Amino acid sequence: MKDSNVPKNSTVADMWRNGNWTLPNPIDSYTDDAWDYIKDNFHLNSSPDEVKWLVADNNKFYISKAWKELRSESNQVRWYKLVWNKNIVPRFSFLLWLAIKRRMNTKSRLVKWGVVPDDKCVLCQNEKETIDHCLYECCFVRKIWDKLLPICGCNENINTWRRIISWFCIKASGKNAYAVLRRLILSSTVYYVWTARNKKIFEKEDPVVDHIISNVKNVVLAKINMSPEAFVTGWRGFVLGWLGSVLGQEEIALRLL
Repeated sequence: MKDSNVPKNSTVADMWRNGNWTLPNPIDSYTDDAWDYIKDNFHLNSSPDEVKWLVADNNKFYISKAWKELRSESNQVRWYKLVWNKNIVPRFSFLLWLAIKRRMNTKSRLVKWGVVPDDKCVLCQNEKETIDHCLYECCFVRKIWDKLLPICGCNENINTWRRIISWFCIKASGKNAYAVLRRLILSSTVYYVWTARNKKIFEKEDPVVDHIISNVKNVVLAKINMSPEAFVTGWRGFVLGWLGSVLGQEEIALRLL
């Protein structure tokens, strides 16, 4: 196209005369196809130029409509409410999103890139560190889930990470307080397990099951403190019973008033 004999400083109007395109003779088949496309699809008129938003309502521009126009459409995934919702903690949700998409840099991935010498699990040193192992199958992590899943009301025999996500997709997608707390427990557990794993690698800090569970409880407390009315209805016994080991009963009761 650069050799098509169209001057660099030409405007569209320069190529339009008496209601027709006056394009130079094509130098090859590609240019010929381009000229044909222009002639078939574009025509000028004498009215003044004006700018119009293609994504607008009543000639008003909306960012949301522009976003919908630009983004690629795809089917809605089952787990989206676990990750993206109004009660999220952004850093928790981002890591959970990576985990569900299987994009976390576990040692099983890093060893393929030559970044680490082996793929042994950091937390147990026994098995290959995959996402499934690191987030559920590891004996250390299972101790955490064994305490948290019953609190979520899960009494099923769950043996895999995929099965955990499937269960939460069914039981934690609603708007009630129990669903919100289940989502918080899921995302914060993933976050603090991964944080403990990284601290073991980079800071040589041995992980402790009770510390991770305490961190999860504190996340729930923080959310209750921010919006008590969203969590308390019908939940007083549950909250006092579960969170009592983190704060004194009187302090928790004051937060729930």
